[in-house]
Amino acid sequence: YHPDEAWVLEQAEAFKQHLKEEKLSCKLLMHDRDTKFTKLFDEAFSGGKRDVKVSAFRSPNTNAYVERFIQTLQQECLDHFVVFGKVHFDHLCSEYREYYHMERPHQSLENLVLPTAKAKRTKKSKKQSTEPETIPLSSISCKERLGGLLKHYSRKALALVDDEAMVVAGIEGCIDALPPEEASEWLRHTIYNAMVSYQREVASGGSEAALIFWIVDPQRLDYHTSEDQWYWHCGGEFKGQQIPIGRCLFNGAASDLKEIQDSSGKPLGLFHPRIS
Repeated sequence: YHPDEAWVLEQAEAFKQHLKEEKLSCKLLMHDRDTKFTKLFDEAFSGGKRDVKVSAFRSPNTNAYVERFIQTLQQECLDHFVVFGKVHFDHLCSEYREYYHMERPHQSLENLVLPTAKAKRTKKSKKQSTEPETIPLSSISCKERLGGLLKHYSRKALALVDDEAMVVAGIEGCIDALPPEEASEWLRHTIYNAMVSYQREVASGGSEAALIFWIVDPQRLDYHTSEDQWYWHCGGEFKGQQIPIGRCLFNGAASDLKEIQDSSGKPLGLFHPRIS
């Protein structure tokens, strides 16, 4: 593995495709003075109202944030593995990226995770009690990534239902009334944005809550072990087709979905601890 000019150009095209697929904008591209960033690389990003800037000589602080993230990724993740090829490398980076953005406490943000810290910046939190809360170990769950290298501890969602909860119910009829593609888009944008809005509102007030999906007919839900994903069996004229409901609603954290059962083991719905 020896990155050269051709490899960097390939990464440039892949990045441009990513921007297009995710509908993201790129107004400024900044890189250091590595000789692999040739004129052809800059030309690949020219046009489209994009500016290409080159960092100053011997000025590592110009790109301090991205350089620090690369060091963190290396020290906390990559240094612990022998990487077997691109697929393995992409998996490690993808898992760490999700952990970094959603689960890792950040010292500069009072050891808060990024979503909570962002919500607190946008809205003043309610006055908190100075008395520390005692949390029993039985109410704590541990999520592990990459074989236990990365750990995230949180309160179990079901223990918080009596406090505050967001219950999503009655979506079966809406899903079945739409073609699978349109239903997926509706879940991914309308419902997902509503969930995120509620999540931020709860976090900004310093509270915690559980997210519950109440499904009238749980048999319509199917867990695919090979993909670690939840799917929805469509009904009506689209019967026989499936929607990746977990992927649509939880944006990479679908594996955290848990099934709610009654005392006899009958499935009643799903809950997800992310919003807690």
